[in-house]
Amino acid sequence: MLPGHVAGHYGFDECHIDLIRLARFAGARLIHDEAVGLDRARREVLCRSHPPIRYDAVSLDIGITPRRDDVPGAAEYTVPVKPIDRFAQRWQALLDRAMSAARLRLAVVGGGAGGVELALAARHRLAQLPAPPEITLVNPRPAAAVA
Repeated sequence: MLPGHVAGHYGFDECHIDLIRLARFAGARLIHDEAVGLDRARREVLCRSHPPIRYDAVSLDIGITPRRDDVPGAAEYTVPVKPIDRFAQRWQALLDRAMSAARLRLAVVGGGAGGVELALAARHRLAQLPAPPEITLVNPRPAAAVA
């Protein structure tokens, strides 16, 4: 729903899911902790504070924090999408600033589905400005290879 928020279709609060309620509805457990490793022999997820969690199958999400230190200047001059709450604050600040800017230039780094959706959503939202924004999508692969 983040592109919908950026486009102005949804408010920030509408983009959040009550995970406790969802887990309860699904008959699942929700554990607020950090996974720090896997014990493949015992088939357990190792957590920072919670006892190990046994599994038959495991799906890993490697995290939400982009590695901005790999690109010189990125930590100082970019706005990462994740974590989303910080992005939403910075997006609102950009919208406020854009109303008085002569022309806004926005670069979206990442040409996958998420980056393309974000660029299109930003274009939609910023179309009301007196001067249309210049939006650039940066992707390391040739355009024909973008998914």
